[in-house]
Amino acid sequence: MSSKYGYMATIGADTSGLKAALSDVDKQSGKLSTELREINNNLKFNDGGAVALKQKYELLEEQIEQTAKKLELLKSAEADISSGAETGTISAEGYREYQRDLDSTSNKLERYRQELQQNRTKLDEIEAASAAAAEGTGQTGDAAGEAAAEFSKFKADIGNFDNSVATLKSQMSEINNALKLNPGNTELLAQKFGNLSEQIVQTQNKLEALKNAEQQVNAAFASGDIGTAEYEAFRREILNTEAALHELVRTQDSMIDESGNIHDVSDEFDNLDDSIRNAGQSTIDLGDLLKANILSEYVQQGINKLASAFGNCIKNGVELASDLTEVQNVVDTTFGDGAAEIYRWEDAAAESFGMSSLSAQQY
Repeated sequence: MSSKYGYMATIGADTSGLKAALSDVDKQSGKLSTELREINNNLKFNDGGAVALKQKYELLEEQIEQTAKKLELLKSAEADISSGAETGTISAEGYREYQRDLDSTSNKLERYRQELQQNRTKLDEIEAASAAAAEGTGQTGDAAGEAAAEFSKFKADIGNFDNSVATLKSQMSEINNALKLNPGNTELLAQKFGNLSEQIVQTQNKLEALKNAEQQVNAAFASGDIGTAEYEAFRREILNTEAALHELVRTQDSMIDESGNIHDVSDEFDNLDDSIRNAGQSTIDLGDLLKANILSEYVQQGINKLASAFGNCIKNGVELASDLTEVQNVVDTTFGDGAAEIYRWEDAAAESFGMSSLSAQQY
């Protein structure tokens, strides 16, 4: 092609803004890649350098944000480009280039996320070792190591929740793009509904983990063990996660009409994306919280049942029967082609929360 993203000039729509946005993302991503290469060269000779590892972690977070943004921009043109390829307004060469861009960006995003997790593990090891060796904590070496291990688990849980939601959001984008080409498809709507259910579970898990630590954070702030900036960052994380959970439940609720049928609510996703994006950003300075030793009692308790709003949605669409056979018949009748998604959720609920098939379907 004569220029990067040149295939967009032939899809029959004004794509100047989209091309400009993609070029800006490429520019920002290129700067980050240059700095990451410098840090990686430094780490070759200083594998345990805490400063370089922390800088790398921050740059990887920015790179993930830019790459995810690029993937969303590319996917936003997918329907027009596919249509152009079918009608011949886009050449076969141009369409292949677009497919390569899409695939390459998706693979980079996954690679950056894996690298971020590996970097987080190294940082956790360094922070745990520093905490165990710190003087004046009033703990024995074994107690310090145990507290550090518990805190590392807390950080890993929070990171895993955010990564799970990010993956689900990427899948949701693909579902929405498919719905643009096939509006009202019951199987796609059921996938969308199930995706929201999984996002609700992960967001609830994250909120409960944060709530379990809240009392100790408050005590540490009151005693002066942590400063105002760290305390306010922790509070923002809780508030953002609560807002994201509220939007997820509200969006899923709105997918069920008065007759108990699932319908699309694409307009609801503007607020939803903003809320989840805020909740997924790392605003807690976990290192400072660890130094204050405020999470030595942290133990994840888990979630006992799926979001109550999801249960209410299903109850609106399915009148509960007295046994499993009757409930299955109602699920099949109500959700049609989308019933498979409900049964997949049922299996996940049984595995994760100990719910029986009847209990899961009655939700």
